[in-house]
Amino acid sequence: MYQIIILLFLYSCSTQISQSPIQTKAPRSQYEAKAKNYMISSQGKSTSMAAKSIFQKGGNIIDAAIAASFAISVERPHSTGLGGGGFLLFFDAQSNKKMAFDFREMAPLTSHSKMYLDKDGKQLK
Repeated sequence: MYQIIILLFLYSCSTQISQSPIQTKAPRSQYEAKAKNYMISSQGKSTSMAAKSIFQKGGNIIDAAIAASFAISVERPHSTGLGGGGFLLFFDAQSNKKMAFDFREMAPLTSHSKMYLDKDGKQLK
């Protein structure tokens, strides 16, 4: 049975903006991609290759996502980091389940807007 796994990382910190092929009215074949076993998409070639390497060594989608997260932190440190977050879209062909994971970073639960101010409202030094 063929399994299609789509791994998509979106990092909102990126300042790079590019025009979508759809907006240029390019033929669908120029921007559409298909795969039988898995597909990896990231903001960097080395990051995608790191995830691909994990699959080739028998890893699963989670293993590949972790490898990609570490690799993108090196390849594009201005977009993400070890404390950063992201998104994952996952389709399991065997169970026909579609899942979306939002692992964006969050401040600690007890943090608040005045936590670095003294009793007079001045910034702590």
